[in-house]
Amino acid sequence: MNSHSYITFPIFKSYPELFCVFSTRIGGFSQGEYFTMNMGLNSGDNLVNVKKNRRHLFELLNIDENKLAIPKQVHSVSVKKVTKPGIYSDTDALCTNSVEIFLSIQTADCLPMFIYEPDKKVVAVIHSGWQGSLNGIVPETLEKLVNEYAIQTINLKVAIGPGIQSSCYEVREDVFSRFPDEFLNQHEDKEKKYLDLQSFIKNQLINQGVVGKNIYIDSSCTHCDTQKYYSYRRDKDKSGRMMGIIGLH
Repeated sequence: MNSHSYITFPIFKSYPELFCVFSTRIGGFSQGEYFTMNMGLNSGDNLVNVKKNRRHLFELLNIDENKLAIPKQVHSVSVKKVTKPGIYSDTDALCTNSVEIFLSIQTADCLPMFIYEPDKKVVAVIHSGWQGSLNGIVPETLEKLVNEYAIQTINLKVAIGPGIQSSCYEVREDVFSRFPDEFLNQHEDKEKKYLDLQSFIKNQLINQGVVGKNIYIDSSCTHCDTQKYYSYRRDKDKSGRMMGIIGLH
């Protein structure tokens, strides 16, 4: 697959049965601040254009939109097992071993995470901002995979997709005081602290038994790359959304 409208992750390239992409803002129909491929129905963009963007992406990917499982994200630690497509309320992580069901999430700075267990053929997707990460959405998801599918975390392959990087992720005292110092960076202004959420999550994964070499982190910064990605911190209420999708053929 080759398109500027989405990216794939090299850690998954050896698994032809696995489908995993993350959309960009390139190649759609949205106008103005939302240019051009906004996937967020609730982002304030023209709904006609958003629906055209979705149809366009799904046609590019050759998948049926009706086969998507879509979480109503609320920055929770809720993880839901998916056995059929549709809307899953009040959750930020989905998992399945069903073929031809595509798990999805939407982000615009928060981290999209994609998980595959190739032996048991289990997939999961996580939407993880600072709240979900701090409260344990990652270990909750891995515990769900172990309990529901009897997987071993040592076998997991994980991709952490584009999100806001520590160079841009300034956090207030009420946030940084809750994270260990090793995941906080100080810039020239010593009063400011910046959160390295990717490293925090990687540490959680390793503590749960995931092998370091099996974790891929995309270093793209959604806040910096204005042409390729949406950023809620940068664009506020005029921010679109990217969509991450994972599933088994």
